[in-house]
Amino acid sequence: MFHINFAIPHSNESGSSFKRCFWVGYSFSDERRFEGKHAELRVWNRVLTEEEINTENHFYRVDPESEGLVAYWKLNDGAGTVGKDYSSYAHDLTFEFEPEWVSVNLPE
Repeated sequence: MFHINFAIPHSNESGSSFKRCFWVGYSFSDERRFEGKHAELRVWNRVLTEEEINTENHFYRVDPESEGLVAYWKLNDGAGTVGKDYSSYAHDLTFEFEPEWVSVNLPE
């Protein structure tokens, strides 16, 4: 199940292992590439409840051992072309080009 801004554009029964490439900010055309910054990315293999989504600090911090969390990339903590996966599945991201690693100051 993929959620983008709380919408559900696509769903499947994929389990916890990626069977295909996972692209972030990719487009078929250079004119349509994502122009912005990602602070972090998370992939879940289950639907989060409204209560879970609205939990205080859910957008700022998540326990890497959370149920159903199959990938968790803190994109302010990496080196070279690899973004470390903080979930227990070790799905490290490999970037095509070396990204600009930017530190993020989160609310307490």
